Amino acid sequence: MTRTYSPIELMVAKQRVGNEEADKHALPVLLYLDAAHRGQGCIAAENALLRLVLVVQVLGSKSGNRALYDIGCKGVQALFTAAGRGAELLAFTTGEYQAMRKLVNAYLRVLPGLQIIMLAFACKRADELIEEMRGE
Repeated sequence: MTRTYSPIELMVAKQRVGNEEADKHALPVLLYLDAAHRGQGCIAAENALLRLVLVVQVLGSKSGNRALYDIGCKGVQALFTAAGRGAELLAFTTGEYQAMRKLVNAYLRVLPGLQIIMLAFACKRADELIEEMRGE
């Protein structure tokens, strides 16, 4: 079902995220990435990073940005490999950390220029994919 936006909602949704809002999103992502790099990634870090890699893949796919999509694919592989080790805390190897760091850097670079509607779409789609993975 396609949602119909009012003219004001559409005007707001077409605005860019901007630097100030992007900075607010950056801090938790960077903290979770650092925790996993140090071998201290809790389940919240794992969940947040999973959502992030899916958001990046959706953004790359929806915008036709193959390079961003490929970075997302490498990030999801790194995250699944790290999470698949079954350790209590998420810990990245050097290669996994480099793949995730590249993903985070790419995301934070494009985030300020994204239209709010595109970011909302990518977040919603990432949540749907996570629900599908859980079998909900």
